[in-house]
Amino acid sequence: MKHNWTDVWKAIINSDIDVDIKCGINTGNVLVGLTGSTERDQFSVIGTHVNLASRLEGKAQNDQVIISSYTLAEIKGKFDVETIRITGEEKIKSFENISEYHKVIGEN
Repeated sequence: MKHNWTDVWKAIINSDIDVDIKCGINTGNVLVGLTGSTERDQFSVIGTHVNLASRLEGKAQNDQVIISSYTLAEIKGKFDVETIRITGEEKIKSFENISEYHKVIGEN
């Protein structure tokens, strides 16, 4: 049996919850590692694919998951998606060549 995690959480705390999560997901190679100094280390992920995921998150509305076409190719058939065509001023900054992204509707 599948559960919506917010419904489970509401039942546990016996209260309504409004989290407003936004998520952008992209698939590709990234650079991962520790950066910083001896006083303060920070785990970081950098690269073009990380930047695109961040831009997609910016396109998401509350409680939405937005994915790139790269990610869609990996999950095709597992989730229902709605394709969003990008036009004019809606272009993704630094990714003007991308003409669409995808909103995850639910699991197949």
